[in-house]
Amino acid sequence: MLEEEYSDKQYYIPYTMYEKEQTRKYKNDPTKLANWFYDEQGDYYLDQNGVRFSFKCYSRRKDKSTGQVRDFKVYEADEFQLTPELERLAKTRADASGRFAIILTGNT
Repeated sequence: MLEEEYSDKQYYIPYTMYEKEQTRKYKNDPTKLANWFYDEQGDYYLDQNGVRFSFKCYSRRKDKSTGQVRDFKVYEADEFQLTPELERLAKTRADASGRFAIILTGNT
C-alpha cells in the first residue's frame, strides 16, 4: 500500500476534499474561502458581500484523541465596516464578530 511505502509523509489534504475542490460548483460558490479576495500585503480577506476579515492572531490546537498539534491563523470580521449593512453582515446571530481559522501546519 502507498501508506506503507511513504510512511514518513504527512497528509494534510484529504483526497475527497481535493476532488470536491475541482468541481465547478465548488469553484463558483461565493461562500467558499478559496473564492474570496485576499490582500497579501494587508493580510485580510473580503467575502462575497464585501465584509472585511482581518488577521487577528495565531492559534495552536491539540487534538485530544490523536495528539496532533495544528497551527492556525485566525481572522475576524472588522468591528467597523464601510456601511451599516456590512456591519450587520459581519455579525453572527449571537451578535459576535464572524471569524474563521486557516490551518498553517499539522505536526504530530
